Amino acid sequence: MQKKNNFLKTEFTDTDKEISEPWNIKVNNLSKHFDNIIALKNISFHITGNKYLCIIGASGSGKTTLLRIIAGLDDPTTGSIFLNNRNLFDMSVDKRNISMVFQDYAIFPHMTVYDNIAVGLKIKKIPKIQIQEKINNVSKLLNIPHLLSRKPRHISGGEQQRVALGRAIIKNPDIFLLDEPLANLDSELRINMRNELKKLQRKVEKTFVHVTHDQFEAFSIADLILLLDKGEIKDFGTPEEIYSNPQNAYSAKFIGFPKINFLKVVLKIASTKVELENTNLTLTFNFSEKINKLLSYKNKEILLGIRPESFSFYLSDNSIKINKGKIFNKEVYGSFIAYTVKIEDNLFNIIDKHNSQYCIDDVVDIYLNPLEIIYFDKNSGINLINNNRISIK
Repeated sequence: MQKKNNFLKTEFTDTDKEISEPWNIKVNNLSKHFDNIIALKNISFHITGNKYLCIIGASGSGKTTLLRIIAGLDDPTTGSIFLNNRNLFDMSVDKRNISMVFQDYAIFPHMTVYDNIAVGLKIKKIPKIQIQEKINNVSKLLNIPHLLSRKPRHISGGEQQRVALGRAIIKNPDIFLLDEPLANLDSELRINMRNELKKLQRKVEKTFVHVTHDQFEAFSIADLILLLDKGEIKDFGTPEEIYSNPQNAYSAKFIGFPKINFLKVVLKIASTKVELENTNLTLTFNFSEKINKLLSYKNKEILLGIRPESFSFYLSDNSIKINKGKIFNKEVYGSFIAYTVKIEDNLFNIIDKHNSQYCIDDVVDIYLNPLEIIYFDKNSGINLINNNRISIK
């Protein structure tokens, strides 16, 4: 076992081989009902290895309910959860070996940092010398040895979060559950702690399940993202997969800033040309292999999803000129400028990374890379080309 994990060795009697194996989480047909409210609806997903999973979704989507069921704080109505091939519901909560960090950290104000981290070990009657060794190692991992003698009121919010993480780590859990752990921090500290959490996950080499409403937080940390809506899984995959190939229009709309542009068009194919015809706008470009999957939708109405960065004010490789547009709004974000542009009767979000200094009411040429268009069924919202991403990672 590597030196960085020495503090894990002294707590359990598992062999090094058992500790070093990746932990698997498998959720099968999980549902949770509260009277007439369905919080989770028959969800299933599977994670292999030591991954950082972020669960995101709007308020009421079922994020925290799922986390609480894994933790044993709530019971499911139906379904099962396996941790490394062990059914969690066959074990009592105290045997699940899961650590949870809450939004408010739940640190005891009358105890020192040392005692807050040690409280779980003292309850288990671990010998004092072992507790000392473990706390020394955990505090070094989190860069808080200088805080051990202080009370919570004498340390910052970020430091309190590290204490809560230290209390979780020292138990050597099979899985870490984090419920909005950064919500109470200011913006600068929140960004710093994103990096710290990811580094920590790599050091302890365990699976983290992190609930957040903040998509930027999720994308900056996660290996995998699970998007919930009204208790159902809308998308599951890497941040890159979900952004570039959302499985449905809901996922495409939820993820990304500025928001994706949607446009209903009639698909027309003639010889080597493709036409996407809207009442006020027609996009014409060369036929590509990608369009083969859309042949059954020929002469039918479909929904286009166009990310703001797929538009441009400049001609480039693969782009086509679509029309002129009038600058309706402008927002400067430093590394890019977000414009709202009116093309005929449609408003489009466009990101310009060339730092153009266009002003509101300016008329500009608009270009589009048709290879980056995402095609959805207008009724179901399903991605018509990339809709078979499996949910086992």
